[in-house]
Amino acid sequence: MSSETLHIMENMDREALDTQLAMQCAPVLAGIKVSNLLNIPRIHVESAEKRLAESPLSVSLLYTAGSRATLLLYRREALETYLGTTEVRKLLAAWGYTVFALEAVLERFAERYRSCRSRGNHYPHEIGLLLGYPVEDVRGFVENQGKNFLCSGYWKVYANRREAEALFALYEDTREQAVRMLAEKRDIRELWGGCRRPEDRGICKTDCK
Repeated sequence: MSSETLHIMENMDREALDTQLAMQCAPVLAGIKVSNLLNIPRIHVESAEKRLAESPLSVSLLYTAGSRATLLLYRREALETYLGTTEVRKLLAAWGYTVFALEAVLERFAERYRSCRSRGNHYPHEIGLLLGYPVEDVRGFVENQGKNFLCSGYWKVYANRREAEALFALYEDTREQAVRMLAEKRDIRELWGGCRRPEDRGICKTDCK
């Protein structure tokens, strides 16, 4: 994030729901990413669900602990398409998934996510798939135990470095756009009404609806 945008944020309420949506989830709000996690105070969960009820996104509560909650925000059709690919299903099957309908995957993932977090572990391996990361990078992360990556941004990259770096730049641009919108007292819902197509940046791998 640029120093200019960081300066803008100094005068913003960082705990506000829309600020957290902008900081954590701008790419999925704008339709250039399949899904994002949203970590917010537990008392804001109902407000988040109501806020997003009018959006193109679906919301799944994954985990609550103490005063915090983690939600998965996702674009249903895009996530279903991604999880339905052969290579993704092979990985899911290797991690114990036997039913691949979206609701069944989300239910199983939430169980595993809660189990890992409650035991103090980090995250189940398949979190990368639920977040729409390239399957070769999810596999590479597991096989290399998180080491030997080519570069790191929104995830650790093990293949197609240039494409990943271009996506990271696009995600950051979108996040800065969202922050500036809020600073200008504009409604973050503007992001839902228009999508900056990845093709405009020479990228053609992500979904854009």
